[in-house]
Amino acid sequence: MQTPMRVVATRSLIASAVAWVGSLLGAVEYVASNQWTGARELLGMMLWTVAFAMVVAIAAIALLPTLQALKPLWACVVVMILGPALGFGTFLLAVALRGGWVVAFPAFTCWAFGGLAGLLALTGISHPRSWFAVTGIAGVAFAVLVWAHSVLLRLG
Repeated sequence: MQTPMRVVATRSLIASAVAWVGSLLGAVEYVASNQWTGARELLGMMLWTVAFAMVVAIAAIALLPTLQALKPLWACVVVMILGPALGFGTFLLAVALRGGWVVAFPAFTCWAFGGLAGLLALTGISHPRSWFAVTGIAGVAFAVLVWAHSVLLRLG
């Protein structure tokens, strides 16, 4: 059975919004843990994350039939690989277009978390009984993000 286009569009917009919010949550967490050094970069991060959210929306449209066909566990495995991969791809594109700013600010970790969060939301919507597992994976991913940012701050 094919999912109606209206449902696909709505779910992709939800995944995109969650990816945008998740990425910005990661950016604010980094700046806050760095004693608000780099807070002026948040506006730039917010604007670049709009482009990233569009990438997540397109990926969500392409992935939705596959995620619906998979069992929830396998859908989560696919998302745990593809979400951060979307963040990494967007990071490489931003580095090619913008250069140093993106490297100085940990955009990769923020976008990797945002991509994972957005696609996890898509998985949770596609498999309603899997919300407990999806939320647990998102919590662990956020803990890994906080740890990665603390390592980056120690490396200086």
